[in-house]
Amino acid sequence: MRGCGFNGLIEPDAVIDCGNSGTSIRLLAGLLAGRPFHSVLTGDASITRRPMARVVDPLRAMGARIDGRDGGRLAPLAIRGGGLTGVRHELAVASAQVKTALLLAASRPTADRVIGRHSAGTTRSASSGSGARLEAIPGGVRVYPGLTSRPGPGRAGTRRPPPSSSWRLRHPGSDLVVEDVCLNPTRIGFVDVLRRMGATVEVDVKEERGASRWATSGP
Repeated sequence: MRGCGFNGLIEPDAVIDCGNSGTSIRLLAGLLAGRPFHSVLTGDASITRRPMARVVDPLRAMGARIDGRDGGRLAPLAIRGGGLTGVRHELAVASAQVKTALLLAASRPTADRVIGRHSAGTTRSASSGSGARLEAIPGGVRVYPGLTSRPGPGRAGTRRPPPSSSWRLRHPGSDLVVEDVCLNPTRIGFVDVLRRMGATVEVDVKEERGASRWATSGP
């Protein structure tokens, strides 16, 4: 499993199908909004009915050109990224997906930007290792761009971030421990994918606590 870094991303030669993953389409929208090429994101019938304006509107405010059904409120989304500028955006609804999408987009423009009404813990875990500097301010977080083309390795330790933070494992030598995780089979398909990609994933179920712990390490 080897990453190419942010600057290694290139224009896809086909439509990107996110299947039934709302997290994928919203986070990819933020990531691709910062890249100077054209991308199209879509998904299954369920995804094409889910609201996208909460991500599309702030990305447009930053300068991304995004088209979609119903004025960009619904997928498929066509994104022409690059040339973003800083904005102040207040989250209308609490959403880790939207926040992470904006953090990914905010890591590249030249001006700093602010995302308000956030959860500091998930903000730090979503941006940890990206190279962007975060500053907590009253009611929000200011993001100073600085996403490197090849972020440095993560540090070993125990965290309480969402499982989606497993993106850190693309860095050689990284490890991540997450405690108190739901192991519902419908929620942990990403574990099988990580294993197929070469990551080592260990799961430790503590029945007496009704909790679980999983540890991962990169190649």
